[in-house]
Amino acid sequence: MTFVLSGEDLLPGYDSGNLHSCYIHPRNKMSNFKQLHEKWSREPDYRKSYDEMRAEFELARALITARTQAGLTQAQLAARMETSQSVVSRLESGQAHPSTKTLERIARATGTRLRIAFEEVSDAV
Repeated sequence: MTFVLSGEDLLPGYDSGNLHSCYIHPRNKMSNFKQLHEKWSREPDYRKSYDEMRAEFELARALITARTQAGLTQAQLAARMETSQSVVSRLESGQAHPSTKTLERIARATGTRLRIAFEEVSDAV
């Protein structure tokens, strides 16, 4: 599966076969990514891959939201967690899979409460 952006939108190292490595150039706004997601969502292969990774994307979004609502940079969150900014970056990008203990550390550092829930889905086996 390949989804191609123009070269000016990507940073070096982009791998079109890996959704985790799709880097949008910093000068472009996040709305550009949303537009690309909407465009690509019309493609069955993209939609299937995105759905398979939905939980990871939702977790990454929740981590970023908790940090930004706390008014923290990645470096500030890392300092509160006693870790490095690169660890926070990997967590927020979905490249690392945090343990419950790590999620609890993030919650404490952002002044939030960790809540994990299972929701019933209509198409469950």
